[in-house]
Amino acid sequence: MNIDYLKEFIDLSETFSFSATARRFYVSSSVLSKHISAMEKELAVKLLRRDSHGVELT
Repeated sequence: MNIDYLKEFIDLSETFSFSATARRFYVSSSVLSKHISAMEKELAVKLLRRDSHGVELT
């Protein structure tokens, strides 16, 4: 597991904001989303529920 992806996930779980976390880690929101998706695939579990209202932990 990539430790940087884990740090991003922890920040995202605190802010519930892809844009705020992406800014903190100097990546785009789409790159951050790909990092989270890679973690979900590696762990074989859905970490976040995403919808038009925001982000929610599973």
